[in-house]
Amino acid sequence: MVGGAVFLSIGQTVVALIRSATVVNAIGRLLYIILILVGILGVSGLLGTTFQTISQWSPVGAVIDLFSGVLDLSHWSSIDTNAIIACAIYIAVCTFVGIRWFHWEAR
Repeated sequence: MVGGAVFLSIGQTVVALIRSATVVNAIGRLLYIILILVGILGVSGLLGTTFQTISQWSPVGAVIDLFSGVLDLSHWSSIDTNAIIACAIYIAVCTFVGIRWFHWEAR
């Protein structure tokens, strides 16, 4: 549920900041590709330790770390705690931006 809330709040932010439906669609696809590449390639360590550290704080990296922590609760570590903190920050900031700047325009 936390992972879904992270990406739902990011989507709400994109919709709030961009008015055109076609541009939202294009930005959503681009953002999806970037998040997946940063999250999966970064967490795997293929691009170096610096990029791995950066990717752990990305939305996908934080959710991956959170999922791995939940699957093995007996080995909960500070990485898992940092992941849930990062997810909470993404949810709070993106929800605030998404709600604050969303405008409904009737046609």
